[in-house]
Amino acid sequence: MSLITGMLLIVKDLVKHFIKGGYFQSKIVVKAVDGVSFSVRKGSTLGLVGESGSGKTTVGKTILRLVEPTSGSAIFDGVDIFKLSKRELRRFRKRMQIVYQDPFSSMNPRMRIVDIVGRPLMIHGIVENKEDKESEVARLLESVGIDPENMYRYPHEFSGGQRQRIAIARAISVKPEFIVLDEPTSALDVSVQAQILRLLKDLQKELDLSYLFISHDLSVVNYMSEEVAVMYAGEIVELGRSEDVFQDPLHPYTEALLFSVPIPDPGKREIRTIEGEPPSPVSPPKGCRFHPRCPYAEEICKVKEPPLIRVKNRQVMCWRY
Repeated sequence: MSLITGMLLIVKDLVKHFIKGGYFQSKIVVKAVDGVSFSVRKGSTLGLVGESGSGKTTVGKTILRLVEPTSGSAIFDGVDIFKLSKRELRRFRKRMQIVYQDPFSSMNPRMRIVDIVGRPLMIHGIVENKEDKESEVARLLESVGIDPENMYRYPHEFSGGQRQRIAIARAISVKPEFIVLDEPTSALDVSVQAQILRLLKDLQKELDLSYLFISHDLSVVNYMSEEVAVMYAGEIVELGRSEDVFQDPLHPYTEALLFSVPIPDPGKREIRTIEGEPPSPVSPPKGCRFHPRCPYAEEICKVKEPPLIRVKNRQVMCWRY
């Protein structure tokens, strides 16, 4: 059982720093993720949104231990993932999977689809022979809208949307409980995006899946997620229910993100751009990391980092509150 009723995953104080250099070069510490905490409810979706370089993908990969954490904990159904040995982690991996942004780069171009989707089945002992593998791969492909007769083709013979469906089939092949979706639709046409998003929602309902949905597209996050966490420079600056965050943003960065999105009727709302550039993860600014770009910044914002506090049924990191 998980530590908190209804929570499948509880991440606390997650830190991931990359060390560059050494020997003949001075060491540089890249603070990709710097003290992130959140939780994912069983059967629900948490959206993780922010600009490129904010640390979203690193969070997803670190939770799955595709990248080793610097510190913190990730409690999955009562088990701290970060404390598992390599042997224990191998058995545990079938419970957690990932779908990448670019399906083509995550597939071996020399392998046929039957082997790409079927390999996890063999590794985890779900099937024992070629006939069973082909039968299960056919069922999986059909469940994501791919004709099973195409299982003997290669990745380059499919469109981008079809490849992403195949990647999803591979992810659900081992019957996971939790999937990290790392911008799974950003490389697709808008019409194909809608199809993939509907497929993900249908699979979530059918298989009782929990998602961490990583994206920079706010409209997609709003559609997919019950809760949303807004990341900036390696930190979560706002966290709450999607409808609350999108209707009444509290953090200036969340507000700036929402107002920078073009809408069909520009006359109804002013479109604003976020001035300046995101800070370097090597040397983030003192105080609030958003203060050099914030129109509401005060003196305290420049010298002291605000705590993450609860306001209006959500959490926000800002001295205005």
